[in-house]
Amino acid sequence: MRTFKPESWHVVCLVAGALAFGLAGAPAAAADAQSRVALQAVIRGMIDAVSVNRLEGHVCKLQDDDRLAYCNATGTRFSYATAALDEAAQYLYDQFSQLGLAVAYDYFPLDSTHLKNVVAELPGTGPNSRHVYIICAHYDSFSRESPYSAAPGADDNASGSAAVLEAARILSQFRFSKTLRFVHFSGEEQGMVGSRHYAEMASLRGDIIDGVINLDMIGFETAFPADHIVEVHANANPASVALADAMVAAVSDYGLLLSPEKVANSNTRGSDHSSFWDRGYPAVLGIEDLQDFNPNYHWPSDTLGNMQTGLMVEFTKASIAVLAQLCGLLTAMTPSPTATATPSPTWTATTYPTSTPTRTSTSTPTAIAPARVYLPVVVSMPTP
Repeated sequence: MRTFKPESWHVVCLVAGALAFGLAGAPAAAADAQSRVALQAVIRGMIDAVSVNRLEGHVCKLQDDDRLAYCNATGTRFSYATAALDEAAQYLYDQFSQLGLAVAYDYFPLDSTHLKNVVAELPGTGPNSRHVYIICAHYDSFSRESPYSAAPGADDNASGSAAVLEAARILSQFRFSKTLRFVHFSGEEQGMVGSRHYAEMASLRGDIIDGVINLDMIGFETAFPADHIVEVHANANPASVALADAMVAAVSDYGLLLSPEKVANSNTRGSDHSSFWDRGYPAVLGIEDLQDFNPNYHWPSDTLGNMQTGLMVEFTKASIAVLAQLCGLLTAMTPSPTATATPSPTWTATTYPTSTPTRTSTSTPTAIAPARVYLPVVVSMPTP
């Protein structure tokens, strides 16, 4: 069983003291170095606590028809299947509530009905508390075949939704100087309706959003060669690029089993990050390799059984690490029991050289056969 051991809390106290006051009597550079080491130790504990069982459990609950056996693959979260979508929203709401987070529904119109986003918040402490970081995903689904009854949407996008819940579970055990919001959007498949409403309201309120991590389809890759390539998309906003750089760096810093590519000046707009771009907020899209795209996309076959869930685990870890670094760790909550963290698959990571100027990677180019060829233009994410 993975728990935050007493010595971990001791390290947290060291981090808090070092970050707030520096280390008494030590040179500033040494204090900064020691605080970074201590912070990384705490973040290591956070990502080690990520549970594949919990992530898969959330996907099971979101993909299934609640009237049938648990984890069946015959459910839907189609935006116009309001009863099924409401059940999913209630599940998300309850998960946040059980964590002790402030949670609310954010209603918005869609044609003749109203849908709702699910928004949970971990308030920041101190003078930077008005600054906000958001981790988000859409929880609605779509299928080209009988969407009212057969749109399980496991990869698209129960995978991202599960990652947001798991990030909330772990990060809510700590306190940060900046505010963290965990948001699940609906109406994404109808043109990012929920996130457009949310970003507009945030802009009107004057919300200071320092960054948005949008996770959409983070659980599929071809089983062979299973190269673990993922993409992080940013627009031209320097703050978006910096956030993408932080995501890529976290993979390297914590030895995560991903091969990330930063896609700068991205034209990929088919997900909720674009709603924040349109309002001038920095945001990135985290997504699986668009050149190894999920063939089950928008079909009833988009189920947990057709995912590579280790990819979802590693993407969740990267997101937690970035948010913990950027939000300003202050202290930990009272330790509470955590679920056993099932180890991630022991993949053999492979790396590939890039040839497209807007794609960057931390991987060292190596000669691998067969060679991977990139298209000269960034591939946009398909939309309905």
